[in-house]
Amino acid sequence: MREQPQGQNLLTIARSTLLEKVVPLLPQDQRYNALMVANAMAIALRQWEAGDTWQQEELVRLQVLLGVDVLGDEVQNGQQDLQNALITANRALAHKIRQGDFDAPSQSVAELLEWLAVQRVRESAPKVLQTPR
Repeated sequence: MREQPQGQNLLTIARSTLLEKVVPLLPQDQRYNALMVANAMAIALRQWEAGDTWQQEELVRLQVLLGVDVLGDEVQNGQQDLQNALITANRALAHKIRQGDFDAPSQSVAELLEWLAVQRVRESAPKVLQTPR
């Protein structure tokens, strides 16, 4: 069993300390750097909490759209295989788009791209998704 607090809690505590205790003491010209670090910590924490669930769904959606099984069972071997499968599938999608395979209006491509954008914003800037359009 790991010591307490665990990594997620340590990251949360460190970010909170940075924002509440350190940033106010910094000269104005150095605050931006500290806020960037705090933002990176928040993104890392959200990624940790989310795991790779949405990336697995991304792969499934890409495979359905492309009509291929990019790496088959290899994806279950770990995170690196999932990343490689996503790179392969996204490259295949980009290639098909460049070839004009989706020039006719395709609701499925638009839905996939919108879904991907939302997932990425959910990790990097979730407050944007809470703002009414």
